[in-house]
Amino acid sequence: PGILVPLLALIPLWPAAVFPQTPLRGDANADGKVDVSDPVFALSYLFAGGKAPDCIAAADSNADRKLDISDAVNTLAYLFAGQGALTPLSAEEIASCGGSPPTILRGGRLIEVLDPGHGIDGKVDQLSSGIIRLRDFYYDGLGAPQVVVLLTKDSGLDHRGLVISPDLRRDLPYVKEMLELPLPAGVRNEDFDFVAIWCDSVPLTFAYAKLLVLP
Repeated sequence: PGILVPLLALIPLWPAAVFPQTPLRGDANADGKVDVSDPVFALSYLFAGGKAPDCIAAADSNADRKLDISDAVNTLAYLFAGQGALTPLSAEEIASCGGSPPTILRGGRLIEVLDPGHGIDGKVDQLSSGIIRLRDFYYDGLGAPQVVVLLTKDSGLDHRGLVISPDLRRDLPYVKEMLELPLPAGVRNEDFDFVAIWCDSVPLTFAYAKLLVLP
């Protein structure tokens, strides 16, 4: 509480926000990024009579369809406590905020490597909103000790890359599911050409997709 009051006092000094083309989950003040100013902005609105967020869905950091103090806490946990990535906004939420739905920059199809494998199949999209989307995703959920989504320049046999997902293993298989995984800040198109499903136990790639620019 001793820190919150002086932070809230700064809110009226900030310029009015203009929402970016594609809003981001957690970006309560609509400046195009998620940082400590966003929970402060949300708290000002909730408890100090501050300006309402331009996009309530974006300010709803924990995606529970309501705006309260838990959203500010969730954003702070994401920024400073190693919490996992924030849930991307759905196309409906983006549209409700006046934003343009993201477009597909590059796409590809997952090719399974191991035989017999783990039933991996599906399509991969790189979205203009900074999301890697796996759709119609199949995977039996098995493998040990860890199975993750990896961005790499190689076709999948080289593990030097960037992990962007938690461990995908679980008790139930994935059947035509959709996973949306945010790209880390600063990652550029030229940094990766493939999305791989990587297993640490072999180590080996279970499946990979080459991303191509769509016509």
